[in-house]
Amino acid sequence: MKLLRDIINRINITIFWKNAENKKRFAVLFLGVCLFYVSVQKTNASGIFPKEDYVLSQNESMLICPSGRKSCEFSLKAGNGNIIDIDEKGVITGKSQGSCFLEAVEYKTGKVSRCKINVKPAKRIVSAYALPCQAVSGKPVCLFAVADSNARDVKFVLGGQGTNREISGKKIKTSQNKVIWSAEISVQNAGDYFVRVYDNSGGRSSELGKEIKFKVAPCDKSSESLSSPRYASEGIIKFISSCEGFSPRLIPDCKNSFSIGYGHIVEPFTAFYKDIIQQQALALLIDDVTNSSYGRILNKFLLDNNILFNQHQFDALLSFTYNLGVGWITKGSELKNLILDINSGKRDNNLRFFGDVTSQNGLNLRCSPSVNSKKITALRFGERVEILNSNRYNNFWYLVKTDGGKTGYCHGDYVKVFSISNSSKNLKDINRDKFIKLFSAYHHAGGRCSSGLLSRRFHELDVFFDRRYSEFYHLYYKKSPYKLPGCMV
Repeated sequence: MKLLRDIINRINITIFWKNAENKKRFAVLFLGVCLFYVSVQKTNASGIFPKEDYVLSQNESMLICPSGRKSCEFSLKAGNGNIIDIDEKGVITGKSQGSCFLEAVEYKTGKVSRCKINVKPAKRIVSAYALPCQAVSGKPVCLFAVADSNARDVKFVLGGQGTNREISGKKIKTSQNKVIWSAEISVQNAGDYFVRVYDNSGGRSSELGKEIKFKVAPCDKSSESLSSPRYASEGIIKFISSCEGFSPRLIPDCKNSFSIGYGHIVEPFTAFYKDIIQQQALALLIDDVTNSSYGRILNKFLLDNNILFNQHQFDALLSFTYNLGVGWITKGSELKNLILDINSGKRDNNLRFFGDVTSQNGLNLRCSPSVNSKKITALRFGERVEILNSNRYNNFWYLVKTDGGKTGYCHGDYVKVFSISNSSKNLKDINRDKFIKLFSAYHHAGGRCSSGLLSRRFHELDVFFDRRYSEFYHLYYKKSPYKLPGCMV
């Protein structure tokens, strides 16, 4: 039977193709399909939407405003107004589950672009954060989650440094149909930790899509000048939030961008919530200064250039960077050059050697350079030790000292060795007068002097030099101990 069907199909195709009129029809149809395909590809490549499909959860929003373009340059139309809503800023919001097309028409050219919006069920966990995100061993860390009113069983799962612990959250506050859940933990081992948050009520698990992170130091090293990455302190988080001010809804920022919360920039085509409470704003701020470019690029700049810094200096530069962006680092500036020129001309060939454990399973610290010697302790993956002698014992072993003061031998094949010069640049040695002058010069907005920005700079200088954190005061520049720039006198 199958053979018979194949023969019939071939006969039909042959008869169709021998007919001249059918040949013409086929050619016209094929050409039309090709032209349509090319036009669609051209529209997608140069249109408003970078992708063909987007996913939102119910109540999540997305800004349809490509960089450098205003939403008033085009009109938006939803294929189904019951699935997505469109506001006057060019923001769409998921209303109910389903899929529909979103169409954009450019006013000047009449060009039409389309994409598909898929709306999924609402997330029960909206956001979360940890405070402090730069903690000390044995001291409490508070975990917070913002959930909708349907969440009934919120859990925090702690991971990192071999830890896997689940902690039940407790309701502590209700605000605008959102419920704040909290839990308190403390950890003994120093290192980086992460927390996953989920709700398992109603027989359906709902998990926050990202991890919240925090660091734990073996003791309070905030005043020590170190060459190791840091997170923002709780003091600078409070200061930044007082400077930025809280906005529960989207507001215009600079250069056609929009912000929400405590100065969080909303990127086009990225899901966000457009009506938020202060806890959500705090979660956005903490994520911005720990996981996003601000803290990451600042840490990289300081570490790559062998610069020692304490927590207060890092905090001041972090607030400065959050306000101005990373351009002063990535594009270069006189301030950056001043930092790089610390101790220029001084030379010290004495080096200190350190090593990071590279074995995922950890590494044994032993009494002598032999696998048969007594084990002192186990070093964790990524743990840093000081190498007391750069020469290997018995060709394989380094004599090292842990951060906790234990001395012993570890196998050199599982340690990544690097050196730090004793003449490393230290922010404590920066030229104070030049730093103040260059730092406070960043007080202009829209080409004009801003007393508010100058007050913020002077507050940040208090943190940098004197470890003095305070709430932002917009007239602080009038009573601060720093010299006013010439344009403000």
